[in-house]
Amino acid sequence: MGSFFSINAISRERYHRSLMCDFLFIVELRLFIIGLNKANG
Repeated sequence: MGSFFSINAISRERYHRSLMCDFLFIVELRLFIIGLNKANG
């Protein structure tokens, strides 16, 4: 029971971390595209 709970907690933490990485990646990508548009325009 304890090992199952720890595995569940670890997978949940990894899931949240991957969500944060995806979110930061999307934000940086949008900022990069906005910067390109301003440089071109």
